[in-house]
Amino acid sequence: MFKQVRGLFLGKNKKAKQANSEIVAIFQELQEREGLVDVRLKHADGNLWKMNCKIVSVGKEKLSLVPVQKFSSHWLALVPDEDILECYVPSSTSKTHILHGGVCPVLEPVTEKSLVLGFPERLEQGERRINIRLQPHTEHMPGIHAWSIETQKTENGKTVERNVLFATKPGSKESQRLICNLSSGGIRLSLSKEFLKKKQLNLKKGSKVLLQLDFGALRKEPFWLSAHVNNVHLASEGAYEFGLQFTGYIRNKKEGVWETVDLFGVDDLAKLIQALLAEYKVGDRGVADGEDSKTIAITL
Repeated sequence: MFKQVRGLFLGKNKKAKQANSEIVAIFQELQEREGLVDVRLKHADGNLWKMNCKIVSVGKEKLSLVPVQKFSSHWLALVPDEDILECYVPSSTSKTHILHGGVCPVLEPVTEKSLVLGFPERLEQGERRINIRLQPHTEHMPGIHAWSIETQKTENGKTVERNVLFATKPGSKESQRLICNLSSGGIRLSLSKEFLKKKQLNLKKGSKVLLQLDFGALRKEPFWLSAHVNNVHLASEGAYEFGLQFTGYIRNKKEGVWETVDLFGVDDLAKLIQALLAEYKVGDRGVADGEDSKTIAITL
């Protein structure tokens, strides 16, 4: 997931041939200057594996890479035409840490010294060291319903149990205490020791959670998201913070089709966050007495 989304760079809203040729040209230019591609594998257990790779060849439809070090078993287990990897390309002109990133499909079996990928459909520009997260004002805190997801073995196979963890209303103080920050790719929650003990919750790294985020009047439909616990740490004497990474979402509740969350996060949630950030920027400047405050419309 990009730590700061700067806006669309290439791919979307362009003709496919034009976008593809521009993306191919970026990788060709990187090969010429012997730059490295930052390739990342997000494992199902929540771990992130990274490898710098040199470009061997750039074709019309695929990209051949060689790792700086040998690929481990996690990489060798990737399945062609099913698994995807995140690829970050450094800017050729910027003196900062700006990257262009996209999702690349694995095209051929991975070996210790070779990786063949397809080109990303789009590239977005991001900055590695900055992370835009939303810390909403109380009135914009979403209501959050959360369920733990556990798979139990039975005589007839497996069953999935869904247990309610907590539920809050939009704009409530409970939401404010619960939510540390929110991005288009995940959410950080603060839960007290007493709450965890009372609910007998055993949330740990890799635990699966189902979420409903309700922004009230800001959005007609709530966001339905699946997530897993990516990290846990003791934030204060009486609370633990849980970093949840979104793994799937339902774009249309009526259709009920789950879509995978890629490194760009959930698009509609990103739009809402960007609109709220713009509103906070206006509000931070303050409004003089007698002037009207301006409400920013959010179009999803």
